[in-house]
Amino acid sequence: EEKPLITELLTQDIKRARPALLALFTEWQSRLITVAVLEGRVPGQVYVDDAQRPRSALLWDHVEGELYLSGEASNKAFNRSVNDLIRGPIRTKAQAELTHLSEFTLYCPPNAWQDQVGVLLRDTNPMRHHRIYLALAKPRVDWRARVPDGFAVTPLNARLFRRDDLAGLDTMREWVLGDWGSA
Repeated sequence: EEKPLITELLTQDIKRARPALLALFTEWQSRLITVAVLEGRVPGQVYVDDAQRPRSALLWDHVEGELYLSGEASNKAFNRSVNDLIRGPIRTKAQAELTHLSEFTLYCPPNAWQDQVGVLLRDTNPMRHHRIYLALAKPRVDWRARVPDGFAVTPLNARLFRRDDLAGLDTMREWVLGDWGSA
């Protein structure tokens, strides 16, 4: 029996494969939506080349409609299957059930995946956006000492959302708890 070229992981499969998936999506973990999908806190879907030992993966978050590729870019059968998914089931589901989405954004590490974009997005009318992604590894200054008197940097958590003395907290609460499902 021939193995499928791409497999959608069900919730229980994502839970079982979470360590391998988190390792595969290491470069996207600063995009919190990817971790939230893998942890089951926001709706989304995960597709892999091999459910037992994923080497290539596509994550689609249903909140913002973003698609993330990770793993081995040279997996040609997987890449063709990603194109079929985007043009077929993903587009169909978005049009029928996720009507708040007006577009898709495909993120992939450019050095690894750049040569595959033509296959991945064939017949989709893509637009290229060049972005530079910056991540702070270690601050050069003690930022805590630079927080002005009367101000504070605090985590977005349940304790913050219980406060009633902050302007704009309702909007923040709605955005974080609505889209993300938790703080």
